[in-house]
Amino acid sequence: MGNRVGLRGERATQVLLVLACAGAAGLLLEAGSGQKSPSLTAHDVGRAATRDIKATRSFEYRPGAPALAVAREDAAREVLPVFDYAVGRETEVLGRIHHAFAAMHDPAARAQPPPTRQLRFAALLGTAVDNDAFTALERAAFPTEARAALAYLVGSALERMVVAERSDLGGGIVVRHVGGGASAREQTIHDFGVIVGLGEARVTLRGRVETHYAGLQADLRGALGTLGSALLVPTLTPNGEETERRRAHARESIAPRPVPYVQGQVIVREGDGIHSAHVATLVAMRKQPAPRALRAFLGTALLVALMVGVILAFAIQRVGPLFVRPRDLVATGFLLLAFIGLARGAAVLWAPRIHGAALYPFALPMAAGAMLVRLTLGARGAALFAFTLGVLGALAVQGNVELAAYYIVTGIAGAAGVS
Repeated sequence: MGNRVGLRGERATQVLLVLACAGAAGLLLEAGSGQKSPSLTAHDVGRAATRDIKATRSFEYRPGAPALAVAREDAAREVLPVFDYAVGRETEVLGRIHHAFAAMHDPAARAQPPPTRQLRFAALLGTAVDNDAFTALERAAFPTEARAALAYLVGSALERMVVAERSDLGGGIVVRHVGGGASAREQTIHDFGVIVGLGEARVTLRGRVETHYAGLQADLRGALGTLGSALLVPTLTPNGEETERRRAHARESIAPRPVPYVQGQVIVREGDGIHSAHVATLVAMRKQPAPRALRAFLGTALLVALMVGVILAFAIQRVGPLFVRPRDLVATGFLLLAFIGLARGAAVLWAPRIHGAALYPFALPMAAGAMLVRLTLGARGAALFAFTLGVLGALAVQGNVELAAYYIVTGIAGAAGVS
């Protein structure tokens, strides 16, 4: 009976020690959570962040009117200008060339005086006709060769996307295919190699006249160059109304709704550019009250106690009971708290002052804890210690699952090397 009472007393002592350790761990994990919020000013906008800037508390950021206006204009600038591509424009122009030349061979037209014929020819072509060009064609009786040459020159030029000024394209455009019986579709173009400027197209056309039709008389070549240049028109035209409609929609899509942040969430990553929205976010964080310290401590302590209890229960069920003397449990608890304190101290005091802060958690000697426990509690105790410290250590430096796994694996590997 006395032996049973002794065992119960020893078990109660172990439970109390675990709870005390959990409370102390809760204090350590919450230490520095009320640290001074990182500060950015308007002078930092445009610079690169020298470290990760994290939220020191959970809060909601509600963009004010100036920040909302900036965000809406940024969204509008992301919308590419819209251009309409006239599909089948070359077919229309080629049809006008055919009808204009055919009309000049009509007997009734030939009976008209030259000025009248010139006006009719220009009307059917849909463009003004130079006197010298008309005279050259009139003298040659509007030959079939000239009609075929003009159709080839203009048709080959209008097969491409022709824009009035390439400088209007900017960094990218959205092209809507319209007309010509084509199904409505859009494409985004950033490589403007498929687009030619109107001036460049006219120069190319005149060069082809001289290289492809050198056998024609000089006045006919001049007429082809003049008429061909006049018939070239942009097939790609900006649609300012549609562009503005899309930009207005982009502005309206930025609603003034709150953006939630949780403690430890990265606001600006190391190396990223700092924007005015980042400054406004940190200002909003400083204005919102910090969470109540007692509630945060109790929650963290409860989490630690549950985690340690679950680990011990799992170990007892799967591996077998682990007999630990109270003094060894106290020593192990102090060792656990020491390493959690080391990790938390590094996170609060060291990390904000160094460049490349994302790498420092991997330099902490967390494996040494499991190696020391191996000497007193054996391999099973060292494995449990490595798992517990791995999770709590990663939590202390606000790390992730990968960091916890790193601490656990290195701790077990270190303990395995201790005999």
